[in-house]
Amino acid sequence: MKKLYFLYGLAFLICNTLYAQNKNIRFEHLTSDLGLSQNSVKSIVQDVQGYMWFGTLDGLNRFDGHEIKIYRNSPNNPNSVSDNNITALFIDKRGNMWVGTSDKGISIYNPKSDNFTGYRHVKENPLSIASDQINCFYEDSYGNLWIGTSNGICLYDYENDSFSSFARNALVPNGLSDNFITSFAEDKNKTLWVGTNFGIHRYDRKNELFRSYKFEFHDADSAFNPLKINTLYADSHGTVWVGSPSGLSRIENNKISQIFTTHNSAIPGNEITAIFESDPGSLWIGTSFGLTNFNVAKAEFINYAHNQADLSSLSSDEVTSIYRDRSNVLWFGTSLGGVNHINKTSSSIELYRQKPFEQNTLASNKIRSIFVDSKNRIWIGSVDAGISIWNPETKSYTYLKHDPSDENTLPGDHIRCIREDSEGVFWIATDGNGLSAYNEKKKKFTNFSAEEKNPFGLRSDKIWNIYIDKNDNIWLATFGGGVSYLEKRNKDLGVFRTYRSRKTTENSLSNDFVTSVFIQSDGTLWVGTFGGGLNRFIQEGEVFEAYTYNIDDVSSISDDRVYSIFEDSEKNLWIGTKGGLNLYNPDKDNFTRFGVENGFPNNVIMAILEDGHKNLWITTNNGISKFDKKEKIVLRNYGTDDGLQNNEFLVGSYFQQKNGKMYFGGISGYNAFFPDSIKINEVPPKLVINEFKLFNETVVPGPDSPLKQHISQTRKIVLEYYENSFSFDFVALHFSQPSKNKYSYMLENFDKDWIMTNAKRRFATYTNLSPGTYKFMVTGCNSDGVWNEEGIAIEIIILAPWYETWWFRIAAAAALFLAAFSWYKSRVLRIERQKRLLEVQVKERTAEVEKQKQQIELQRDNLEVQNQRIELQNDSIRSSINYAKNIQNAILPTKQTIESVFDSFTIYRPKDIVSGDFIWFNAKYNDEEIPTYYAAAVDCTGHGVPGAFMSLIGSRLLNEIVNEIGVHSPDDILERLDEKIIEALKQQQSENNDGMDVCLCAIQKIDNDNVRVLYAGAKRPLFLFRSNLNELQTVDADRRSIGGTSLKRKKGLKFKLNELTLSHNDRLYLTSDGVIDQNSLDRQRFGTKRFLESVKESVNLDMEFQQKYINDALNNYMDKAEQRDDITVFGIKININKI
Repeated sequence: MKKLYFLYGLAFLICNTLYAQNKNIRFEHLTSDLGLSQNSVKSIVQDVQGYMWFGTLDGLNRFDGHEIKIYRNSPNNPNSVSDNNITALFIDKRGNMWVGTSDKGISIYNPKSDNFTGYRHVKENPLSIASDQINCFYEDSYGNLWIGTSNGICLYDYENDSFSSFARNALVPNGLSDNFITSFAEDKNKTLWVGTNFGIHRYDRKNELFRSYKFEFHDADSAFNPLKINTLYADSHGTVWVGSPSGLSRIENNKISQIFTTHNSAIPGNEITAIFESDPGSLWIGTSFGLTNFNVAKAEFINYAHNQADLSSLSSDEVTSIYRDRSNVLWFGTSLGGVNHINKTSSSIELYRQKPFEQNTLASNKIRSIFVDSKNRIWIGSVDAGISIWNPETKSYTYLKHDPSDENTLPGDHIRCIREDSEGVFWIATDGNGLSAYNEKKKKFTNFSAEEKNPFGLRSDKIWNIYIDKNDNIWLATFGGGVSYLEKRNKDLGVFRTYRSRKTTENSLSNDFVTSVFIQSDGTLWVGTFGGGLNRFIQEGEVFEAYTYNIDDVSSISDDRVYSIFEDSEKNLWIGTKGGLNLYNPDKDNFTRFGVENGFPNNVIMAILEDGHKNLWITTNNGISKFDKKEKIVLRNYGTDDGLQNNEFLVGSYFQQKNGKMYFGGISGYNAFFPDSIKINEVPPKLVINEFKLFNETVVPGPDSPLKQHISQTRKIVLEYYENSFSFDFVALHFSQPSKNKYSYMLENFDKDWIMTNAKRRFATYTNLSPGTYKFMVTGCNSDGVWNEEGIAIEIIILAPWYETWWFRIAAAAALFLAAFSWYKSRVLRIERQKRLLEVQVKERTAEVEKQKQQIELQRDNLEVQNQRIELQNDSIRSSINYAKNIQNAILPTKQTIESVFDSFTIYRPKDIVSGDFIWFNAKYNDEEIPTYYAAAVDCTGHGVPGAFMSLIGSRLLNEIVNEIGVHSPDDILERLDEKIIEALKQQQSENNDGMDVCLCAIQKIDNDNVRVLYAGAKRPLFLFRSNLNELQTVDADRRSIGGTSLKRKKGLKFKLNELTLSHNDRLYLTSDGVIDQNSLDRQRFGTKRFLESVKESVNLDMEFQQKYINDALNNYMDKAEQRDDITVFGIKININKI
C-alpha cells in the first residue's frame, strides 16, 4: 500500500499529465426513443431486486434490460412519486430506495405495493425534512443516513422516523458556511466531508457539528479555491476526490495535494460533475465537456466525447452521474443524451476508428492489414488511404500514402500486407500496385511491379500475403500470378522466381489466385488459393499436391476458397476457408471440418490466432469466435455489442504480438485485446417475476385480487377453479448484453421437463389447468452462460369448485342416501298395497295377454328386419360421408405449411360433416426464385355433400390455373376460375346456377419492411388491420360470383384488382359469409360490425389467442342457436422475418 501511494505521489509531481491513445469504447444508449421518460438523467441506482432506476427531469424510470416502466406524480394518487423532477436516488443498507425531488421532498419506494410514501418539509415541525429540495443522500460507515438539501443537512432517525437538521448559524464560529449541500464523502479515517456551494466542511462527531475547512495547498496552485463543490467521492483507498467548476483535486492528509484542470492536464473540462472508481486506481470523471478515464498511478487521461459521425460514441458531453451495477456494467447519466452504458467485455476489447475532424487519427476505417514492428509501433494498412503508423511513445500517428507526383512513394493506397525483415526493411503488399520495400532509415521506397516482358519479375500486381522465412527470403501470394519467391541475395535486383498453375504440367499449382503462403515449423510450404483449394509444396521435384473440396468426401477440405493458414502451439495446421474451419490430419492426409454446427456464427473464416490457453480466436463474417480445440466447440461468439468494430472482418487483417496481444481489422476500424483480459462475467443474474396475467389481463394487487402484493414480492397465489388460464412474465436482471440472457422454466405437476427460452420470449402461459397445487419455477443465465442456480419459484393453488369439495360430496352423499331410503320404504308399502289388487287383475288379463302375445311377437320380428336394413343403409351413407370428409381435409393446407411463412389461424366449422367452404394456400416462384404466396377463403354453393364436391372442384381448378396454366394475378385467376366452373358444370347447356364466392390474395415481399398484397374478390371482401395506424379497413369485393349465369359477366364486367402495401405485424382476414350471417336465438345476424369488433378487440393477441377470442365471441352470440351455414375465417399476420 505504501508503494502504491508513493506512485500516486510521484505521479502528482508531473506537471503535465499524459495522453493515451484514445481507444474507442462502444457506448450503448438508452434514450426517450427507447422509452426513457426524458433525456436528462441526474441519478442512477440499482435496487435490491436488481432493477436499474434512472431519475430524470420528467419522471422516474425502472429498467429491466428490455423494457422501461415510468413512474410519475399523479395529483389524484397520494401514493405516486411526489414530483417528476428527480434529483437524487439512493439505496440504503436496509434496501430502501430513497428518491429526492427538486421541490417536493422525498419519496420512498415500496416494492410490495409498487408505490411510494413521502416526507415533506413542515414549517411547524422541527423533526421534518429541512427543505423540499433534495440534492443528495449518503450513508456513512456508522449507518447514519445523511441528506443534503437546499436548506442544510438532515440526519434520518430510523427508530423514530424523524429528521434532525444542521444549518448555517452565524452564532456558531467556523460552522456551516452555506446551506446548499451538494455531496458527502467519508475518507479512510472515517471523517465525513461535506460539499456545499461555498466550500468544504467536516463533521465533528464529538460535538455533532459541521466545521468549515480551510485547506493547506500541497503541490498545487494556492490560487485554486474550490468554493463551489459539485461532487465529493471517496475511492477504495479512502482518498476523497473533489469535483468543482475549477477542476479536479483530491484531499490527501487534510491537504489539497493536486489539481487537474484543462491548463495542466488532458482533462476535457474544468466543470467536474461526477466521479466514480470502477477499479482500484481507475477513476471515471464526468464533466460538462465529456467523460474521461483517469489512471491515477500514471496520471493518464483517456477522454471520450460525443461524435456525431459515430453512433456508438458518448451520446452527450455533459455527464451528470456515474454508476456501476452488480454485473459490472458502467452507467453514465447525461444531460439531454439519456443513459449510456458499457460492459466489461467491451471495455477490455480496444476499439480504434478514424475520428473525423481530428488530425491525430487513423487515415481510414477500412483496415486491410495490421503489423507491429520491432519498435513496438503499429502499422495499419487500409483499403483506400495507405498506412497509418501509431507510435506509443510519442502518442501520435505518421502516415505513408501514395503520391502520384513523387516516385519515392508508396505505389498504391490499398495495402494488403506489411512485414519487416531482419535488416529493418518493411515489405508492403498492395492490391493492384505491386510490392514495395521501404527502407525507413533512408526514407526510400523500392517498388516492384509486374512486367510481361520480364521473365524474372512479378506475374501480378495484386499481392495478398507476404511470408518472410527464417533465411529472410520473401514469399508472395499474388492474386492471378501464383506464388513469387524472392531470395535474400536478390532483393536489390528484384529477381523473382514464380510458381504458377500450368495445364500442361502435372502437379503444378492448382490455381494462380493465391491468397496465402505459410511455412510450417517442419519446413513445409503451404499455399492457399481462391478456387483451387490448398496446395502443399514438395521440394523434391518442386511439385505441388492439391487438396480440394469433394462433395462425396466429408474428410476433404470444406471449401476451395482458402483465406488463412495457421499452425498452433501443438503443431496442428488449421485452414480457414469460405466454407468453414479445417484441421489437417497428417496421419490420414485429410481434414476435419468445423462450422456453424460447432457454434460458429457463420462459415466464412477470415483469420486464426491462438491464446496462451490453447484456444483459437477466429474472425468471421459475423464477429469473432473463441474456439476450444479440445472440446471442438465455440466457447463464445463476440459481436458489436462486445465492442467489435463491426461484425465483418477482412481477409489478412490480423496480427499477434509476442506478449499475446491480438489485433483484428475490419470494415469499420480495428480491435486489439489481450485474450486473458476478456473475462467471463461470473455474476449470475437476479431473477424477477414482474407480471402476472389472468386470461391475458394483468393482475394488480388489491382486496379482491388474488395478489395481495406486487407479483415480484409474491411467493404464493390462490386462484378460484375458473381462474385456470394464466401467464407469468419474468426477467433476468443482468445488464451485460441482456438480449443474450437465457431462461429455463417449469410448472411443477404439469410440465414434464424444463423449458428453455431466450430473451425474446420472457413469459410462460398455461391454460385450462385442473384444480390442484402447482409450483412455477424459473431460472436464467447471463450472456456468458453463468446460471442463477437458485432461481425463483411461486406456488399456485387452484381451488376445486364448491361441488367438488369434500364437505359437499359428503353432504350430497348423505342427502342422497336419506332420499333413497325414504323412497325405498314408501315404495315397499305402496307395492304391497297394489300387489293384492294386481293379483286379481292379472288373472283376468292373463288370457287376453296370451292371445295378443303371438301377434306382437310377429310384428316385432318384422320391425327388427326393417331396422337392420335401415341401419345398414345409414352406416354405408355415414362411411361415404366420412370418407368424403377425409378427402376434403386432404386438400386443405396444413398449419405447418402456412406457419412456415406467416403467423396465422383458421376457424373452420362445417355445418355438416363435410363443408362447402375451404381455404386454399399456394406458393409460386418466379424466375428469380422470389416467391408469391396465394391465400384464399372460398364459399361454395350449398353445404354438406354438394358443397364438398364443389370445394374439391374449386381447389383442383385453382391449383391448375396457378401451377399449370401460370396465371398469377388474382383478378385473372378469378376470371379463369369462372370460365372453368362454367365449363366443368356445363352451365351453358343447363340451368345449373351453382358457383362460389372467393376472397383471393397474392402476397409478395418487397423489401425488409414491406410486402405487396394483390386482392380480388368475388362477393367476399378483404378485412385488414394496419398496425402502424391501429386501424381496421375493408376492401370491398365485386358483386359477382364465380360460375352460374351472371348478368354482370354478360355485360363484360371484369374482376377488379386491388393493390395494397402492408408492413410487419399487419393482419389480413379472409372469410366466408357463414360467420357474418350466423343468427342468434332471436334470429339476429352476427353481422360484419360485430365480427370486426371482435377482431379489433383481439388484434394485439397472438394469432392462437385471437382465434380463440373470435370463436368464443361467436359461440357466446349463438348461445344455443343452430349453425345455419359453413363458417370459415382465415387470419394471416405479416411476419417480415419469415417471408
